[in-house]
Amino acid sequence: MVRIRLMLVIFLMLDLAACKSGSGVLRAKALIGEANNLLEQQSRVTNEWSGEYGKVFTPQNRAQFPSNRTWLRGQAERLITLLDQSSRLGTEAAEKYEQATGLASNDEERRGMALIASSVRKDVEVSQLLKSQMRLTSDEQINDEKTFNEKFRNLTELIKQKEKESQDQLNEGKRLLRI
Repeated sequence: MVRIRLMLVIFLMLDLAACKSGSGVLRAKALIGEANNLLEQQSRVTNEWSGEYGKVFTPQNRAQFPSNRTWLRGQAERLITLLDQSSRLGTEAAEKYEQATGLASNDEERRGMALIASSVRKDVEVSQLLKSQMRLTSDEQINDEKTFNEKFRNLTELIKQKEKESQDQLNEGKRLLRI
């Protein structure tokens, strides 16, 4: 998953920062460490909701909509709580990375770190799109399986697009940081 790869990149950045000296570097290292801790927490929450999401929003369950709306809605509400927690942790981690970006020693490092922070923010956007997908279960305007699945698939395409953007930013950030 992108978050785990991202954590590995950040650990490498810590090693890079450890080779330099100065109070700014020490502060950047501390911020990156805090961000890494937040991403570890986020990863645990993500593992919790993602397994359930795959079991709840299967094509078979979606094909039964709207007859199973109440059940899907209840499952969605529970998962949305976890997504909110995941989003909060991701946003906090991105803020820490952005603070550390300002302490980077050169433009290339700053751009690389900023791209990694932006990648984390894109992951938060993905969480918001997933929440929108789950909220379809509560949209009383949707009264048939075809409309539900069409909207669900449209959001899935947006999710894939944002995930690609996140991965591209992560890759470019790694390239700029030479890791």
